[in-house]
Amino acid sequence: MAKKKRRAPKEEEEKYEFVPPEFDEREFLLKDIQVTKVLWVVTALAVVMGFVAYYFSEMAGEMAVGLLILLVSLLGLKQMLTLFRFDVSEIENKSMMGNYLLFFFLFLGVWIICMNPPLADHTNPVIGDMSVTYEVSGEYVDAAISSNIYTISGTGTISVNISALVADNTPLSQVTILWKAHSDADFSPFNMTSIGNDHYQFLVDVDAPASSGTFNNNNFKIVVTDDAGNTAETTNFVLRVNYSA
Repeated sequence: MAKKKRRAPKEEEEKYEFVPPEFDEREFLLKDIQVTKVLWVVTALAVVMGFVAYYFSEMAGEMAVGLLILLVSLLGLKQMLTLFRFDVSEIENKSMMGNYLLFFFLFLGVWIICMNPPLADHTNPVIGDMSVTYEVSGEYVDAAISSNIYTISGTGTISVNISALVADNTPLSQVTILWKAHSDADFSPFNMTSIGNDHYQFLVDVDAPASSGTFNNNNFKIVVTDDAGNTAETTNFVLRVNYSA
């Protein structure tokens, strides 16, 4: 008769019990407060250094000075935080990288804002929409233009109106036309008159030649200066007057 096999008793499975680590609430709050303080200090430093970059780049007249200050500030950010008695070694790399990014973009934003109106102006005025008309039988008609030469025809004294659109992002201090009549040896400056909508004009009388087959060449160009000292000027134009009976 076969003997029955004895079953080995099952070993009891070891039970696993998760034991959460002790949570130090005070340490957590202190660390969170320090991270917040560092964030506010980095924000303040970025704003201050952005103004510093604007000031010294304006003094030097070079944008490169501001970029140099940005680079030096970024490299010395940890040292600046140390001056405020922060233990930089305790700041996590991820948090420090965020501080670097915040400093860079906020510095750049403050600097760019300061480099534009109303604090600063580095944009030259724009001169366009040139127009030259002359009086014929009580009405003004357009002068013919080819390259930089405006041509009109008539006899005796002819009234001419030179106008242009002058635009800028800050107020203009001077809109001048340099005028040289055919009988003049050099240019003379005259202020142009505002006629609204950023348009300026200059009215002048020119002399037609006394006989056919001849012409008188007058020269002019427009020069504009804004309140920040930025300037713009047109090329030299010729106003040619032909004899026409």
